[in-house]
Amino acid sequence: MDYRWKDEYKLSIDTIDEQHKSLFEAIEGLEKLINSEEDQANPIDASLSFLVRYTDYHFNAEEKLLERKGFPDLARHRQLHKDLKDNVLHFLKEQEEGTLDIGNFLVFLQYWLVKHILVEDKKFADFLNKKKE
Repeated sequence: MDYRWKDEYKLSIDTIDEQHKSLFEAIEGLEKLINSEEDQANPIDASLSFLVRYTDYHFNAEEKLLERKGFPDLARHRQLHKDLKDNVLHFLKEQEEGTLDIGNFLVFLQYWLVKHILVEDKKFADFLNKKKE
């Protein structure tokens, strides 16, 4: 899969776009680790850990912005973030148990991130960008 950032994902909210780019870079880095020939256990664990921490940081920043700007669908958006966190915690448990299919995890993350940006985040971007006008 192509885990790279594309201009079509831009929301025209600089801080959020930069954070989204970082998430794509983290997923791409994890994919490269998985496909490398080297001993992977520790780097993959570290990469997964970073991805989880950064996603949490991003969600918190995004939710604070939406709260400050009075986004009317914030509760639903928060729930979508919580649902992803719950799924990721399940995947991390599988990683600890040695049963995680990392390829499926990457596909899940990529699909979720792209869909979330193009559908859900576009809604708040439209709202925020209209407030600028």
